[in-house]
Amino acid sequence: MLDTLPRPFGKFSPNGAHLLLTEHALDTAAVFIQLSRTPSGFPHFSDAQRLRLTALSYLHDVGKCQFGYQSRYWPDADAEAVTGHIWEAAPLVLDAAAQAIPDWWVLLQDIAQWGTDLDGTLRYLVAALSYSETRLTPAGYLAHSPNHLCGLWRNPVSHENLAESIGVFRKTFSGAFGEAAGLPDFDAHRERFRLLVGVADTLASRETLFPLGERRDFPRKDAAVAAREHFLREYPELPPL
Repeated sequence: MLDTLPRPFGKFSPNGAHLLLTEHALDTAAVFIQLSRTPSGFPHFSDAQRLRLTALSYLHDVGKCQFGYQSRYWPDADAEAVTGHIWEAAPLVLDAAAQAIPDWWVLLQDIAQWGTDLDGTLRYLVAALSYSETRLTPAGYLAHSPNHLCGLWRNPVSHENLAESIGVFRKTFSGAFGEAAGLPDFDAHRERFRLLVGVADTLASRETLFPLGERRDFPRKDAAVAAREHFLREYPELPPL
């Protein structure tokens, strides 16, 4: 079955154009690192710390890996089985069930010291996943049928898609795994991170900057620099942290 399914999509338009999930994740990360260097971002962070934040921003749509979300793109999908991707990502960061997802759990162990500890890193991940108006909280998670949400990640399609995304993460952000000071464990930093991930996702979703469709030699960095200029013109400067 897995061989017959398309690779996971991150964007899809009514005219049929689409973009792979990993491509949209890379677009968002490329925009984020540009924003992180502005006065509204994290100019006082080290290059290594900003790279780690950028890597975490790549994971903002990781909830789209699970089969319930991807099934919306399948020709004969059961409409009742189609899901969203925000609360669906909660088991990865708010539930001990994450330990049962091998690739994900190994990744969490490998990035545990990016924050003050694993819990500190998870708090930044929760912020990245909460980039929209929906805030992931333990209480909210309990109200969204945790057993059902965890079940979505037991599907082999979900595992396959997640493994692909993690593979790109490790390859692209290999430099983030070196020695560096942990990310500060302050709510203000995480909230700024959450806001900038949301803006980066919005700008990376503009088709005038980041077109859908097959990508060949796409100048992602140039598009991200252009997105930064849009940010500086269109968004009010945030107070320094």
